[in-house]
Amino acid sequence: MKYASLTAALIATSMLVSCATFSPPPPRPAYTGTDTIDQVDPASLVGNWEMRVLNPRPDEKLPDQTIQINADGTAIARLTNMPEMEDMGLEFESSSNWEVSGDTITTSNISVKEVSGTNLGSLMTSIANTQSKKMAGSANVMEVSQDRMVWAWSEDGTVVEYVRIR
Repeated sequence: MKYASLTAALIATSMLVSCATFSPPPPRPAYTGTDTIDQVDPASLVGNWEMRVLNPRPDEKLPDQTIQINADGTAIARLTNMPEMEDMGLEFESSSNWEVSGDTITTSNISVKEVSGTNLGSLMTSIANTQSKKMAGSANVMEVSQDRMVWAWSEDGTVVEYVRIR
């Protein structure tokens, strides 16, 4: 699932809904980690993971995110504690397809649904799903171990750490 685009779509939607002004974000800081692999075994990606951006923009607030990557090429991500809207209890779930080629993972067929049962969440979901084609993308898988992965999303340079949930 494309981390940055989904997060950005939901955050932008929350800002629009709350009538906040929006200006282009500053560039992301460069990530200084090393790309340690050339080939990814798809089976190594399967599991439940907590996600964290390793190169956030200054003052960037991000929701809590987890992802379940399945062996059948599907994934389900869950977003909670939306920035500036924590008290509203909004929760979102996105589903997608994924495939690996070499050291690149590609996501497609992304859809978002609101799972907290609020009218505001339903509105935000409708807006986010209009952007679903833009949310598909690819990432360079830079590190993979039994308990940790690092992916660099090619579209916007977001680098995400995935830590296995046990």
